[in-house]
Amino acid sequence: MRLRHLSLLFPILAACGGDVGQGEAPPLPLAEPAPTHELRRAGSELFDAQGRLRESNQELAALKLPVGLEQEYVDRRVHAFHTVVPLRKVLQYFGPRLITGQVDTQGESATYRAALPRDARGSQVRLDVTIAPSSRGGTSIRIYELPSEPVNPPSLEELRREFESDPNNLM
Repeated sequence: MRLRHLSLLFPILAACGGDVGQGEAPPLPLAEPAPTHELRRAGSELFDAQGRLRESNQELAALKLPVGLEQEYVDRRVHAFHTVVPLRKVLQYFGPRLITGQVDTQGESATYRAALPRDARGSQVRLDVTIAPSSRGGTSIRIYELPSEPVNPPSLEELRREFESDPNNLM
């Protein structure tokens, strides 16, 4: 019984399957994905004549943000954005605008650690800026404002007194 089912299956497979060696063209290579509709529609607004991402009027802790960002999330110190702009272009935009001694990379993503905006004036807020591919296409940007150091930090003696006077201290 099992042999009869297999004997029926072979002619069906032979009819459906083709042999590349018998005159069929080889499969075409996969093409690069086409730019998203949003990127093509907004292209002239997003990029300058040299193809670089343009600055917007928006600033975050003295860091000029590029045009084309869609705000996804805001908390006290965390700001998350999305853009249809390719990751490479977003990295080219932020890289020269951030001063840092540490850039962590993981795959295509980059995090600029404790970075200062290049043109910051007055009080300077350090930022962790993460740029990564977005799960919905385009690029995700996450900016975390690091807490600033106190202007007049308490002395060691003041800290010791506060520690010893704390009723919750179990020492």
